[in-house]
Amino acid sequence: MDDTTATQQPRQVPLEDPATTDKGLATQLVPLPPAPAPPAVAYEIAVPDDEHYRMSCYGIAEALVPGREYTVPAPTGGTLFNSIAEGCHGDCDGAPWYLGFDPGFAALAGARVLTPDSCGPALAHDTPRDLIREVLTDAAGGRCAQALHHTTAALAARTEPPGCRTVTALMGNWTAWVSCAMYDAMVDWATGKGPASMAADTLGTSRIHFVDADLRHTGRPHPPGYLHKGPGWEDHADAAWTDTCTAYGFHGIYQRPTVGLGVLAVDAGVYGRGSLAWSTMFLDTQFYYDYNFLAENSPSLGWWRQVHAYARRAVAAPDTYIGAFATGCTFSYGAVFVKQRREQEARRNQTMVRRGGVVWDDLRLWSSYLVVDAGAVQLAAGAGGCADDLMGAGVARAINDVIDLGYDWSSGDMCNSILTLTRGQTGREDLILAYRKIATVLNRTGTLRADTMGGIAIASTYAWQLADTRHRAIACALVSDDPGIGPTTTTASWHQAVLRGDLGDQTTRHDLVPGTLLGHQVTLTQRTWDAVATHPAVADLLYHGHCWPLAQRAQGRVPTAEEVHNAEEHLRIALAQAAMELNRADYVEAIWCWTLESFCATDLMWHAMIGSTAVAADRHIGSDRLADDHTMQPWTG
Repeated sequence: MDDTTATQQPRQVPLEDPATTDKGLATQLVPLPPAPAPPAVAYEIAVPDDEHYRMSCYGIAEALVPGREYTVPAPTGGTLFNSIAEGCHGDCDGAPWYLGFDPGFAALAGARVLTPDSCGPALAHDTPRDLIREVLTDAAGGRCAQALHHTTAALAARTEPPGCRTVTALMGNWTAWVSCAMYDAMVDWATGKGPASMAADTLGTSRIHFVDADLRHTGRPHPPGYLHKGPGWEDHADAAWTDTCTAYGFHGIYQRPTVGLGVLAVDAGVYGRGSLAWSTMFLDTQFYYDYNFLAENSPSLGWWRQVHAYARRAVAAPDTYIGAFATGCTFSYGAVFVKQRREQEARRNQTMVRRGGVVWDDLRLWSSYLVVDAGAVQLAAGAGGCADDLMGAGVARAINDVIDLGYDWSSGDMCNSILTLTRGQTGREDLILAYRKIATVLNRTGTLRADTMGGIAIASTYAWQLADTRHRAIACALVSDDPGIGPTTTTASWHQAVLRGDLGDQTTRHDLVPGTLLGHQVTLTQRTWDAVATHPAVADLLYHGHCWPLAQRAQGRVPTAEEVHNAEEHLRIALAQAAMELNRADYVEAIWCWTLESFCATDLMWHAMIGSTAVAADRHIGSDRLADDHTMQPWTG
């Protein structure tokens, strides 16, 4: 692509019915027997919610009969799987298991930590005690609280030691509870009716603080709408994209790039290409609850019904990996959906927000929240043998927060990580330190643990953010007029860099080597040059997603919106090609090289973070999500 790309709009063609599930990858799933009738539920929910809430959150949990812990080992095939059932395989950072779940939920489920110095979640039976029913109901409201109470208390009836199912249920249920409590408390704070903090756990031992952060960055001059964040939902797309979908069997909701690329990027990296990957992709589409793709009149309701039916069969099947994965999805995406429903309630009331976010006192509980809110607690089935690996999914949540910073502060999103990393400060040096902490973790993971489930979650999240139709990372990086901070070379684990606040003295090198890429003179690390040689798609990803925006910044130029769109379209097609044509290991290496070039070898993503704060947003809670009528309410940027 030339630096002065033509501004002619590409031809738009209609996308397929999003509810289509009888074509392509959505039909190539791991076969499962029909699910038996669900057992009788002894705990009656006194305040029923609407059908979607019950169907999506904890309806599948009825199939989690007591005594069904998963013991099946994770699949093998290249990725460094590290399951809870098998225990840690070694070479982790040695940190004790710090993804602690709420002590009240643990007591309710009859679980206690057996060996607090272990890097894995070694649990044992404890006396079941119904300590927190009233606390749950008072803090989170009847509907959510009673459902969480039922599904957590059911774990106490297990017949063998607690394991993967218990861990995912406790982390997921607590996250759903604290999300509801946070939205209620944040609305009260924003409207002047409540305090600036709330309890982070059911026993009230730590707190979450609400912080004003009215940081604004004017940036380089840019036209109105330049930073407009898309909903991620389209009914039309460029013809080149639809041709790509046809070639690879993307049908139904997979043709929406935000959905299709989001699930393909991670699951093809973890499982390769085959029925297991297509099955986990199918289940992982539930992440888009968070975008309100399951609105009351969503055109994709037929898709979700098929996903839920498949999830119920997977959970009810004999001890299988896909069953363990589907169980984790139940609790992870159930928590995401509960949060989204509460956000929608605040949005219907047109609640104005203060520009800011939250700061967690307890960084261990916050780390647990990041893993679940990333929609990734199901990775515990294959990446939960130690906190070091499972936390990779939480780091993926944090790198999303880098480019979403300004948008989140402007739309009442309570989950952005940056303020917790800065301990509530918004000075430039504070933001630099927060960015360095994340980049430092990326250096270590991308060098030593790139081919783990958590590591793949990080790099695939970055690739998806730049290639989807929702996030505007390239536009934000182009707008920033910050002088920059240069490369990040320190390397440390999340436990060291974030929980202990120590970037350490271990470093890595990012020596840039000149060369020619798609006819342009650029500099990349030798590792990336080696990856570029594996497939033309990798060259497209690195040029359009890294080298081109760097060149525009070096010229002090803000390209037109059409040029940015052109770059993003190249990335969408190239990412699909890389995931569907490269062998699994080469694909993982390619997306990690891209991540490290932009986050660590250069400061391109620092500029994206700063540039995002130039957005002029609606300032209503949930203003960057699809509305209940499956449309966007006005967003200005």
